[in-house]
Amino acid sequence: MDEESIAGALAALGSETGPLYLTLASALDELIRAGRIEVGARLPAERRLAGSLHVSRGTVVAAYDELRRRGRLVTRQGSGTVVAGESERNAVHVFDPVPEHGGIFDGFLDHEHPVDEVVDLRSAYWMGVDDLPADSFVLPTDEWKDALSGSGYHPAGYPALREAIAARLSRLGLATTTDEVLVTNGAQQALALTVQASLAPNDLCVVEELTYPGIIGLVKALRGRLHTTPIDSHGVDVELLDRAVQRVKPEVVYLMPNVHNPTGAIFPDDRRHALAEVVATWDTTVIDDRTLVELTIDGAVPLPLGAAPSEPLPNVVSVGSTSKSLWGGLRVGWIRADVERIDRFARLKALMDLGTPIASQMMATRLLPLAEGLSSHRRVELRQRRDALVSALRDLLPEWSFEVPDGGLCLWVRLPVEDVRRFIPYAARHGVGLAPGDVSSPDGRGRDHLRVPFGHCAEDLLDAVDRLALAWADMQHRPARTRRLGVIL
Repeated sequence: MDEESIAGALAALGSETGPLYLTLASALDELIRAGRIEVGARLPAERRLAGSLHVSRGTVVAAYDELRRRGRLVTRQGSGTVVAGESERNAVHVFDPVPEHGGIFDGFLDHEHPVDEVVDLRSAYWMGVDDLPADSFVLPTDEWKDALSGSGYHPAGYPALREAIAARLSRLGLATTTDEVLVTNGAQQALALTVQASLAPNDLCVVEELTYPGIIGLVKALRGRLHTTPIDSHGVDVELLDRAVQRVKPEVVYLMPNVHNPTGAIFPDDRRHALAEVVATWDTTVIDDRTLVELTIDGAVPLPLGAAPSEPLPNVVSVGSTSKSLWGGLRVGWIRADVERIDRFARLKALMDLGTPIASQMMATRLLPLAEGLSSHRRVELRQRRDALVSALRDLLPEWSFEVPDGGLCLWVRLPVEDVRRFIPYAARHGVGLAPGDVSSPDGRGRDHLRVPFGHCAEDLLDAVDRLALAWADMQHRPARTRRLGVIL
């Protein structure tokens, strides 16, 4: 295929959002996967292809480098850049399943600083359970004795909890039976099981251009590839998403058509119906991440994808959790899917852990009714924590900008800098742990953003903003004003 033919094929495929070199790399990758550029075929020289596509030579160089990293291209002596065969692809593919430093999990794994010395805002979670009933985590003696009389093994989940989850989803309009539910060790394991069972090396997963960092790490760890689709202030753009899925034909699509992470946007009902209509036409596994649905601050809890009046969509896997809405220490999540998928996921889970701890599942069964739309007190407390953070940032850091979210646990905050990584060490020196915004994007978007959680109590959030104000002034070499100390020279 010469450069003119490639240019014509790329033009027919259309353009996607994100860095231009990644758009070019992904388009070339699809031509290779489709067999339109054959194994051993020599690609045009970078300068010639750049001229035909009317892009810079650097864009083509970066695209070729990306395809070499994916194992799609190799450089042969005397032959130039050619499409790699299977043996060459296996030889050049570099794989490291361990997540890098600088992500949202560092706060859990980093033991360098004692907890009481740092306000850790790298991960988003609810701190404490003081707002829940005092006996929430106490198991009735008779119920516990009954559980102890058995083996304690429930690989698919504690039956009473599976029933409660199925009943909750059915009340929301997604008809669900107990055998369509699998209990997992949090939503992270639910995602890991779904992706592992659905994605092979080099397979494609479509995600929103800003998404949950955990799914990015999972796909990379399984040697999959990520393709992004645009979002706006209400969530994913359904028309552009459908266009991308029809074009790239991914094996998995991961979406948050509920409460979005990191922006906190809530999907409108009309867009949800439109999404269900296009999902019904796809031949791909769609993950509906409902982890944050109970953290809806303003408005009703979003309905599941495919809820009434539609029939359940067989290609949709719904994922949920108690970790965000109740307490992360429970480590109880779940998957809702058709019976055949649940059986497959359960067998895969059994290889990992043989089942989620029974005590946590029993507690979750008792607590689940509180999570339905949140207890009124938890919702009030969530709003208070959000508003405390919003007020403090507007007062002490007015040059930072953000939209107030209707749900979730985070503010998506834009700083007037090109890359917030420059600021993060200053924040750390003042005792605040932060993760850069680009951990939420496979394409490196959000470099000028921070995901600032508000799951801590209001007092800790105000303390964190005081420290951030000092750190911001320190970086800019100017006086700082804090809530407690006034102006510091």
